[in-house]
Amino acid sequence: MSVSISDKFLKYVSKFGYNASVVSGVRSLVGKVSIVTSQDIDEVLISSDFRESEFSKEKLESIIAELRSVMFLKNNNFQNIKLIRGSKTKSCDIYAENGHEKFDVEVTCLTATHSRGKNGLSYVFDDDKFLREFTDRINSKLNQLNAGISNHKMLVFVVNRYPEIALTNGQEYEKLIRVAYEQSSLASKYYLGLVTGDFDFIYPNLN
Repeated sequence: MSVSISDKFLKYVSKFGYNASVVSGVRSLVGKVSIVTSQDIDEVLISSDFRESEFSKEKLESIIAELRSVMFLKNNNFQNIKLIRGSKTKSCDIYAENGHEKFDVEVTCLTATHSRGKNGLSYVFDDDKFLREFTDRINSKLNQLNAGISNHKMLVFVVNRYPEIALTNGQEYEKLIRVAYEQSSLASKYYLGLVTGDFDFIYPNLN
């Protein structure tokens, strides 16, 4: 009997030593994304760039970031959300619509970059470091976003886990995103999203 891609993915997650509740949560997230995108579970995983041969926590973080971004877009009233399967001509991770506007959406995961040691002052939030990272990611992703055919572009930053989420509050993150947007001199067709689970937002406001 052949093993489904979803079964392979769950075994992949389990290999990192996560407990049953984490594996169950990931399974639930994949199922929700499948419903939102109207793509079957195997297509969701393939489109989020799951490859059994590429075994690393960083890769898993990246996959989860894309899945969480789909739910983030849904929660912000986007429709017709689709994960885009990787190819030589792929220009973004997700396609979505907001009203009559079409969006190319690129996802970038910050978790690996900002994970620190677990002793004392290593947990101190570094505004300058986050701001540099935001602007660097914007600059590195612009060509990819601009290769898409949609009129509007969004880069979504995703933080998957603590302590990064708990180190600051939503107002501080909003300020950093706003400054990164201004420093990057982005045109009005560009938007930045932040997903942490505690405070998620889009800048500038779509309304």
